[in-house]
Amino acid sequence: TETPTPTPTSTPTPTPTPTPTPTPTPTQGAPTLPSYPAGGRIAFQTDRDGNSEIYVMGCDGSGQTNLSNNSAEDKQPSWASGGKLALSSNRNAEGGYDIYLLTLDPWAVTRLTTNAANDESPALSPDGSKVAYVSYRDSDGDAEIYVLTVADRSLVQITDNIAADRDPAWSPDGTKLVFASDRDGNFDIYKANATDGSDVEKIGAVSHGTANDRWPDVVDYYGDENIAFASDSDGDWEVYYYDGYELTLSQLTKNVDDIADARPSWSKSGEQMVYDTGRNPDNNLDIYKAYYDGANAVSIPSKASANDDSFPDWEPVEDVDYCAGDE
Repeated sequence: TETPTPTPTSTPTPTPTPTPTPTPTPTQGAPTLPSYPAGGRIAFQTDRDGNSEIYVMGCDGSGQTNLSNNSAEDKQPSWASGGKLALSSNRNAEGGYDIYLLTLDPWAVTRLTTNAANDESPALSPDGSKVAYVSYRDSDGDAEIYVLTVADRSLVQITDNIAADRDPAWSPDGTKLVFASDRDGNFDIYKANATDGSDVEKIGAVSHGTANDRWPDVVDYYGDENIAFASDSDGDWEVYYYDGYELTLSQLTKNVDDIADARPSWSKSGEQMVYDTGRNPDNNLDIYKAYYDGANAVSIPSKASANDDSFPDWEPVEDVDYCAGDE
């Protein structure tokens, strides 16, 4: 748990930094993937194999397959269109966490960052050309957000302060970054230009005052931007939804006994979402699917034993409103 440090909001000076172009990393070979139902696949982080791996499954929970499949720790998957998936992994020889890109067809695993500090929480831009992520490479060691261009590995620092800036997500048009920051004493949701970090603005409509708001995800819903996020304003972590058309804020989950619902991810259409929760009897994290208003929440993974499934991310697919069978 980070200790909030009140700091003034500042607009950083962008620092494009070229880095060496990594080559694809040798892998165990492409996984064999089954056919999945319409509606997009869901990637998630799981410890069911004894270490953290990235799995993929259909939006109905079918065809659960290990994508990362190695002895390292692989975590925090993020989809883009075209079957591209970013993740954070410590599979490199140095042992720290770096950002990797998985391309499913044709299969390739490419290391994108090579910094000695840990890089985590990747978020691929909608077209897959850039990845935003959190890095601890600054001299003061705090969490800052960077954007890397995949093609030439050029790098821009988006935030620059002594606060913790976390959980980056892209606006649907790829021009803005939405993220959580504790620069005002507790975690709130902010947005900034994705090119240089300018025009930083707290999104007051989703603020819960002295509570912590984290893990935002943004979707274009009939021309308006809807934001799902988690907040501890209710005493434990719950999922909330800001309606960009109605300009209203709704609580989508309601649990007791310190059960956490967190890390929501929208389907491309904005009609459904997934999130992780500890509400099941085994007290481990599971992934739930629900409609945009929180209705019909159901657990979708099927597990042989107790383990944590978390950080779900729904693959963006066009022209499909609902997961097959949920219409």
